[in-house]
Order: sequence, then structure tokens, then C-alpha cells
Amino acid sequence: MCIVFLHFNNDMGAKYKLIMAANRDEYLSRPTKSADIHPDFPNIICGIDMKSGVEGGTWLGVSKSGKFSALTNVMARSPDPSKLRKGKLVIDYLKDEVDPLDYLKSLQDKTHREFNMLAGKIDSCGKICLGYYSNWDGKSPMLLTDGTNVVAGTALNGNWRKIKHGRKTFDDIIGKSASMNVGDLTNCLLESLLSDTTSLYPDELLEEQCYGTFSDTVLEKYCSVMISGITLCGTRSQTIVLIDENNQIHFTEMSLNGYDAADRTAWSKSSYSFTAMITEPNSS
Repeated sequence: MCIVFLHFNNDMGAKYKLIMAANRDEYLSRPTKSADIHPDFPNIICGIDMKSGVEGGTWLGVSKSGKFSALTNVMARSPDPSKLRKGKLVIDYLKDEVDPLDYLKSLQDKTHREFNMLAGKIDSCGKICLGYYSNWDGKSPMLLTDGTNVVAGTALNGNWRKIKHGRKTFDDIIGKSASMNVGDLTNCLLESLLSDTTSLYPDELLEEQCYGTFSDTVLEKYCSVMISGITLCGTRSQTIVLIDENNQIHFTEMSLNGYDAADRTAWSKSSYSFTAMITEPNSS
């Protein structure tokens, strides 16, 4: 159950066009490679899932052409094994120059397991274009407007207590971001937002959506932005993506090596900065 905080601002002179901060929550034993240039698609930078059947997939990534995307699971009953896996959707979007909304619309007639997906780009005018689609809420793909959005294992900008709690912290950081350089902003998002283990338990809405899957002890840990203290699963990676006024993309990932998220020495860091090479998309 991942969580993605995202803010974009297309106003002239905005220091940061895009600020995205995300936690990936996953089984701690799931084989994963830290963020790197994708071995099959050198235009893409992302963490890489190495689980059998979805090898080479990812949950969040950027492309050198100015595209970005993130995917979250949906908290629900056990996934339907007859449905398509979703682990390569982000890669499929990033590897081609397809428009965000066109790509999301192409998923409507397919039967993937439940997901929420963000697909964005810097357009030819230097503006952020961002689409969103969830295949489980009955709504069509949409373009989002400037501002803040939070995507987690529920509806867009849902009412889980940890979403509201994290959004307040995120908005406070956004309010100060114009006076912060890339390094300071990245560190602030990692430390103050993504590493927040404040438990917002109990949360009736989250509990209802998990259909009795988790014990109260596990639910208490799940009710925080950063999930830690559970033996089998928790926050595995933390990613910051910043796009500045000059179309410089700054990508930072912290990846957990081991099972103790509270031990900051167990985390490794990967960072990339580059200027987006913006091209016109192929529209369907």
C-alpha cells in the first residue's frame, strides 16, 4: 500500500513545476533493485522490481524526455489471479512518447488487477500535463489541475487519516519550497514527510476497506505515512522527484537494504539530475 504526494504549478516563474514524494510499501523480502537506469530502456530511471513474472517492472519512474509516472495498489481483498498483472504499466507509459491521457484511456478496456496510476510529462510549452486513472472506481481517466493531490490505496485524495495528516505536512513544505534549494527540499520531504511514523490509528475508513485482512496490531502500523515495525512488510523505498523552472529533473531514491526501516544506516541513496529532452508525443 504505497502513498504518493504530488504538487504541480504551471504559473510563470514557479521555482518548482513539480514536487512529488512517494513511499513504496511492499513485502520486505520481495527482490528489488535500487533506482538506476533501466537495463532495457536507457531513457528511463526507476527502481526495478525483480519478482518473477514482473521482472523489469516498476512502481515509479521518470524518463529523460520529461515524463514521469507512479502506480499504487488498491487496498482490497486478495487480487484476482485471472486478471492481468500491473507491474509494467509505468514502464509501458514511460518508454514511448504517448500522451498521458491517451495512455490512460488505453487501459480502460483491459482487465488488470486494481490500481491507481499517475501519468505525466513536461509538454512542448514547458507546462506540466498530468493524468490520473483508477480502474476500480468506475471513473474515466482525467487530467488533473494545478495543485496538490495524494494517491494511496484508496480513492484519489481519500479521507484516510494518514492521507490528511501527510497532506498537511506536505502543504506546509510546499509553502516554504520557493526558498529551498533542491538538496534542502529533498531532505525535508524525506525526513519530515516520508519518514513520519505517527500512527493515526484507529481509522474506521481504512479498516473498512481492508475487509478484516489485518489484525489491530498491523493496522496500527499501517495507519502512518511510513510503515515500519512489521516483520514481513513495510516501507521499502522513498522517492523524491522535483522538476524545476529550467526543466531540470532531480530524482532521489532511498532504498531499504534489510528489514529494519528505523535503522537509517540500512538505507542506500541513488540520485540523478538531468535536463529533460522534450519531444512532441504521438497522439492516438
